[in-house]
Amino acid sequence: MISTKTPNTRLVMKIYSTLAAEFLGLEPDIDPDFSDLIIQHIDSDGLKRYASEIKAAVDAETREGRFNFMSAYPFIDSLSRKVRYATPTVEEQNGHLYGCLNVYLDEPLSADERQLLLTYIQQQYRSDWGRDIAEQEIEVEDGTLHLHFGSDTDLNVEIGFVSIITKENLVEGDDAMEQKKYEIADIAHPSNPKWHRIRALEYIGEDVEPGDLGGFVESEDNLSQEGVCWIFNDAIACESALVSGNAVLKDQAVARGTALVSNNAEVGGKAIVQDYAIVLEGYVSGNTHICGNAKLIKELNSEGVPEVSGDAFVYGTLSGSVHCCGETIILPGTELRNPTPDLFILNGDKVYLAPGENRQDVCPQQKPKVKDIER
Repeated sequence: MISTKTPNTRLVMKIYSTLAAEFLGLEPDIDPDFSDLIIQHIDSDGLKRYASEIKAAVDAETREGRFNFMSAYPFIDSLSRKVRYATPTVEEQNGHLYGCLNVYLDEPLSADERQLLLTYIQQQYRSDWGRDIAEQEIEVEDGTLHLHFGSDTDLNVEIGFVSIITKENLVEGDDAMEQKKYEIADIAHPSNPKWHRIRALEYIGEDVEPGDLGGFVESEDNLSQEGVCWIFNDAIACESALVSGNAVLKDQAVARGTALVSNNAEVGGKAIVQDYAIVLEGYVSGNTHICGNAKLIKELNSEGVPEVSGDAFVYGTLSGSVHCCGETIILPGTELRNPTPDLFILNGDKVYLAPGENRQDVCPQQKPKVKDIER
């Protein structure tokens, strides 16, 4: 049982669940023109022979490990504050093939929080994400598979033998260096010798080539070795902050404290993301501060993402097409969720509405056709 954590160590809880699939194929050794289609239910043990094809399909669906399973979690509570992100995959354990959810934590979960997490996982396996996987046709040598995660009535923690490990143990082996996408160069920041530039060891996305120098980090815990996330220009990720997924930190932006910048977020200008803030989607620029327990997330209904610019301070939650600019302050505990295709622009104590069909990503003083709404 891990009861404490060091500043640069995050915990990983691995939750295993059963797998099952419907197999569709033709009778062997019979002319396909005369053969009947075979539909067969296969359990976890029977799926071991297709382990490589299944893992490839699941990892592709989850963007090769960069998908955040918690992005659809609907509540702002102790669980959402402790869980950074979660990535589904498949693993072989004790001779069996299991679905595996790697849950990255800032601190251990209580019994109630663990049960809440398991309930949420069940719902996702049976509904949104689970249906997406089940609708895929996984091509195997002798037919196709339709895969199901968590096929038991309950996600059994005993079967799941939940384990907690430290981040340092995630990448092991003699070829660990070959898995790295960047290294920390000997080029120190002029104002802080603890920060050093990063250097790419491989192609990362479309804009980074091997040998390219990036921004500054304090340690490898500040920038994930997975995904296409990158730190450009003179941006800094330090202390226990983490940049991961497809996220970009650029210009003179800073991520510090235990902040998380992940998924498809883009943070630039002289923006600061700090404390326990989480930026999972959207755009942050200017002289903005994303502080406290702030969250910037995508609105699933509209696919809208927030934007923060100017001299705004955000301490609350922004979801969907909400643009905070000027000297706007979003107070702690405030949740602004916009499930519509329209754009709401907050500038100081004013709120402006831009209908979806005329949406323009600019501040109100530059926008000729908006409706002014008093806050």
